[in-house]
Amino acid sequence: MQTCIQTHIQTKGPSHWYEQSPNCNGSRQSPIEITTSTLNTSLTPFVFNKYDVIPSKIVVTNNGHTVTVSLPNDVLTIRDGGLDSQYTFAQFHFHWGSNDSYGSEHLDHNKAYSAELHFVHWNSGKYSSVAESYNYADGLAVLGVLIDVHDPRINQDLDILTESFHSIEYLNNWTSVAPFKLINLFPPERDYYRYYGSLTTPGCNEIVVWTLFKNPIYLSSVQVFIF
Repeated sequence: MQTCIQTHIQTKGPSHWYEQSPNCNGSRQSPIEITTSTLNTSLTPFVFNKYDVIPSKIVVTNNGHTVTVSLPNDVLTIRDGGLDSQYTFAQFHFHWGSNDSYGSEHLDHNKAYSAELHFVHWNSGKYSSVAESYNYADGLAVLGVLIDVHDPRINQDLDILTESFHSIEYLNNWTSVAPFKLINLFPPERDYYRYYGSLTTPGCNEIVVWTLFKNPIYLSSVQVFIF
């Protein structure tokens, strides 16, 4: 992949993160390799509220670590899906690597993917703010969507986002893009894995109810090259 986003995180690798963030040496650290296929019938489908509605504005930002996407004027929520509360959308962001075959954070039965999307939600059913949610083990619910390369397939909505990367090359650069339905960034078949883990960057807070969808979405190799 060609990385057009400059990062500004000056830190040692993950094995040293605990030196600055003790949580990074915890027992529930993410990401992980998914190694089980045990069926849990208590995990019901998610209910997505307003994910199928075109938002009024989509903002794309370079935060120095990754590209984040936010909806400043719209409130989206999720419930069910094995969650015991309603969670409100905060932002989603990308993770990618130095080549097309190994960019995802999670591994699915020893398989890496080209990239990974994380849809971050905070527990608005129990807590009053994102900041308060950071104090609790069920504070965040992150939905992970794996991205795979499949030519000549093109995801038009992801294309809107990746085309904006050239205009946010530097820290704190941001731009707005043509709005689209966020549900289009999820796989049509939404079987998923569930585990309880952490943020994947320092301070590694163990506050995340993780969902990783079993089926990926697809980008063309041209789209992935933009990363």
